[in-house]
Amino acid sequence: MRTVYPATVNEMISGILLAAGESRRMGKPKLLLPWKQTTIIEAVVDAYLKSALAELIVVVGESKESIKEVLQSKPVKVVENPLYRQGMGTSICRGVEAASGKAEGYLIGLGDQPFISADIIDQLITYFVKEHPGIAVCSYQGKNGHPVIFARKFRRDLRSIRGDIGGRTIINKHLNEVAYIEVGSKNIRLDIDTPEDYQKLTNLLFHNKKS
Repeated sequence: MRTVYPATVNEMISGILLAAGESRRMGKPKLLLPWKQTTIIEAVVDAYLKSALAELIVVVGESKESIKEVLQSKPVKVVENPLYRQGMGTSICRGVEAASGKAEGYLIGLGDQPFISADIIDQLITYFVKEHPGIAVCSYQGKNGHPVIFARKFRRDLRSIRGDIGGRTIINKHLNEVAYIEVGSKNIRLDIDTPEDYQKLTNLLFHNKKS
């Protein structure tokens, strides 16, 4: 069941999950690899759906039909990015275009981070809704990670991103509007790009189950 906003909060935060990559370094579709009793992308989506996000948009490109199939029973909006080979920026653009016109913020996350929890997402949302920074970046011991929330006023900038650098250009141009939120978890920096990454994180998952 989804977490709901407190009655005093009326901001709508749209979640945009980037799942359009080519998995070049993995050599096969990494988001469809097994994770617990499901796949990586399903596990990530399930965590996001447990958070306080008002909606969740999943942007697909490579392996789009397979990802659509595994997500068909989940309450998400799946949108295609025909320009995904041009880089992550085009997926962010596509996700923002598909978001509700009522959104006050866009939380952008990565589909290959299966250790991101609803609690991490909600810490970021709670801070953003309460303090209204232009950009909210999650952090752990001074190191930044994902997800990140951009305020509605950056909609035009987000829609103009190109290449594979994500939202960093916007962050670097507006450093005075960036808030870094310590979320108390190194998981914000754990993603899966290579077979070695996958083995490392599955080992960590197994260890966590035993402990």
